[in-house]
Amino acid sequence: MGRSLATNQMINSELSELAGLSGRYALALFELVQEADSNKDTAHQDVTTLRALLAANPDLQKLIRNPLITAQEQSAALGALLKEAQTTDLLQTFVQFLISRRRLYLLPAILGGYLELLAETRNEVTAYVVSATALAQVQITILTDTLTRVLGKSVRLEAQEDATLLGGFILKVGSRMIDGSLAHQLQSLQTTMNEAR
Repeated sequence: MGRSLATNQMINSELSELAGLSGRYALALFELVQEADSNKDTAHQDVTTLRALLAANPDLQKLIRNPLITAQEQSAALGALLKEAQTTDLLQTFVQFLISRRRLYLLPAILGGYLELLAETRNEVTAYVVSATALAQVQITILTDTLTRVLGKSVRLEAQEDATLLGGFILKVGSRMIDGSLAHQLQSLQTTMNEAR
């Protein structure tokens, strides 16, 4: 199945931004999903789900990163997990391929790269906001709408809480970060006062 020249150029520019080996694997998985006859949205959701499972489970992180765990053990554990989660055959085969090449430790970076490629093709961006307390739905809506207008892309907002910020928030979009936390402001004030002495 052929892609348009614009899609190829966009994907190639994204690849150059992804890190080395994991970027090449992310692009390979992305292209396999695009060329597959199966439901692409299901495959995209499976990647998102697997990434969330890996991030939330320290035992899974150990399983994929520990070089003392054999490929057979990794294959059995992840194979069962992926079948239980009813992921696509393509994703199951891809993970088994990584295991056979002893590259499973790259899986989190590969899944992240895949999602970056997907977001770029959909003209989307993910913004991460960390606040001292949970943001109200109206605050999330205002922040999302403002970022969409400023960036000219559809914005998906991921919010977290961190009480050490004391107040305010930290916003990160791509390589840009805005630190409007009270903790940062107090630290800046302290630095200014120390310099005035």
